[in-house]
Amino acid sequence: MSTIKVNTIQSNTTAGVDVNSPLETVPSIDVTGSASIGGGLNVTGVVTATSFSGSGANLTGIAATTDVRTNSLVVSGITTATGGIQVGVTTSLTVGSSFIKNNAVGLGTTTTTGRNAGVGTATGTLVFNSDTSTVEAYDGTSWFTVQGAFNASGGTESTTSRPGFKVHTFTSPGTFTIGNGTATVEHLVVGGGGGGSAGGGGAGALRYGTLSMSPGSYPITVGGGGAFGANPTAGNIGATGNNSIFSTITSPGGGGGGTWGNPGISGGSGGGAGNRVNPGSGGSATGASGGTTNSVSPPVGWGNPGGGCNDTSVNGLGGGGGGAGGAGQGSSAPPNPISPGTGCAGGPGLSYSINGTSTNYAGGGGGGGRTPGGPGGAGGPGGGGTGYPGNGSPGTPSGPPTSFGTANTGGGGAGGGFSEPQQNYWAGGSGGSGIVIIAYSN
Repeated sequence: MSTIKVNTIQSNTTAGVDVNSPLETVPSIDVTGSASIGGGLNVTGVVTATSFSGSGANLTGIAATTDVRTNSLVVSGITTATGGIQVGVTTSLTVGSSFIKNNAVGLGTTTTTGRNAGVGTATGTLVFNSDTSTVEAYDGTSWFTVQGAFNASGGTESTTSRPGFKVHTFTSPGTFTIGNGTATVEHLVVGGGGGGSAGGGGAGALRYGTLSMSPGSYPITVGGGGAFGANPTAGNIGATGNNSIFSTITSPGGGGGGTWGNPGISGGSGGGAGNRVNPGSGGSATGASGGTTNSVSPPVGWGNPGGGCNDTSVNGLGGGGGGAGGAGQGSSAPPNPISPGTGCAGGPGLSYSINGTSTNYAGGGGGGGRTPGGPGGAGGPGGGGTGYPGNGSPGTPSGPPTSFGTANTGGGGAGGGFSEPQQNYWAGGSGGSGIVIIAYSN
């Protein structure tokens, strides 16, 4: 017989049913054991079997079996498997444009409109939104974008200088680019130091803290140091340093050193006053005092005023430039007009270990010494230039190379030495350039 027509296949024996002839439509199959079909089978009702296998089966009802094996299974109703469904490694389970394979899952695509139509769906649902080209998840209340691992580029990059962190160092202008993800990043931004004149240059303001950042390109500005006053006696003041900028963070440059008879210039930290000023104030600071090692700065950054000068005679010395960690030293007249005078010290900077090494930044420039033989004032730790000694040629830097603020520290430049009895100041030193450092957990 080539065709068997039955209404119901039932067996209560554990041997089950073994039919090798083609079958036509069957309302239901109820097998205590197993059913093995070698022909074709159309079931419009319920299939209940411990094991079901066949070379072709079309089920329009509900298949409730422990194990269903068939070369071709078409289900137009609801399929419930109490034991699980196993798909071979070379095949896949496809639902519309979504699929499950042994090595991949495809979410298919939907639009924002289509996604919103399913807002009442189960928590944890994932979709690919073709309007935004992002994978989104539903948390039971709203949809949010699924972010990948945070990655960024720019500047000099290191994953070894600070264990567990990636550090980006910018010593010149550039761009910090975030390709994916969001993260909270640390930042150290130091403005360029002010140039020295009669007084030492002030350090650039120092800002340290954290920012929450998302994908995008963020231009970096590294402020250059201010130029030195070439001839303080002729009124050439030190130039103010330039600002350093990262995202919403701006660190102003340090104030230039004051020249003969003039106060210091204001800046991130103020420049030292020139001599022959009474009272002669150092430049004021836009930054705030009170910073300590690795301290989070206020929005204005850390900075301090420059040292003043309290003498109207030719005997006075210019003040030291202010630093992020303290004010510049002030000056007064030496007891003897022709005795040597040691230059005023620049204010200290602050130490940070954002790059894995404790480093001082933003020291003020030292003031120049006074002849005969007076040494220059010490530069503030953190790149402040060492003051020029009290000798040399007018308009020519006569001191050591360290009289210039150290590059990429924001240190202030040194004040020029004062000659007695010529009553001339030599040129000061230029301020050091600033720096931007960004770090985040890697």
